[in-house]
Amino acid sequence: MAKRYPAHRIKIHRSYTVEEVALLLGAHAQTVRGWVQSGTLPVCGEQRPILIIGAELRAYLVRRQERAKRRLGPDEFYCLKCRGARRPAGMMADYEPQSQSAGRLVALCEGGEGLVHRIVREDKVAAAAPNLSIMHKSRAAELEAPSRVPPECKAEG
Repeated sequence: MAKRYPAHRIKIHRSYTVEEVALLLGAHAQTVRGWVQSGTLPVCGEQRPILIIGAELRAYLVRRQERAKRRLGPDEFYCLKCRGARRPAGMMADYEPQSQSAGRLVALCEGGEGLVHRIVREDKVAAAAPNLSIMHKSRAAELEAPSRVPPECKAEG
């Protein structure tokens, strides 16, 4: 999996050497040279030292991050352990409200690695998971549910 580099650290009106870019991003200098040699990162001229314009570098990093993003399809969840989109095991999920308008769909990963999650608006649950059996959990119901009191603790009347 590709590493994310902080594009916000780049000043767009400045030019950088390969070593400065590597230090600023926490990358190896050879990684930056690879970006330049592959032609995906434009440089300023052909002579040495190789200079990289800050605006071009920031645009390159933003494009790189956007390419790595992937929208989830219907019935897909993101699994943190698998690091990818997965369908839930048994095509079942729980909806847990997080706020008045949004919540979280939680299910077991089909790979058996753990839980998968997806944040959705409450009115978009059917569109996000059209083929799933969804159980809606309510926070209010959990709080208002009578607690189980052992028989020896009940008051006699």
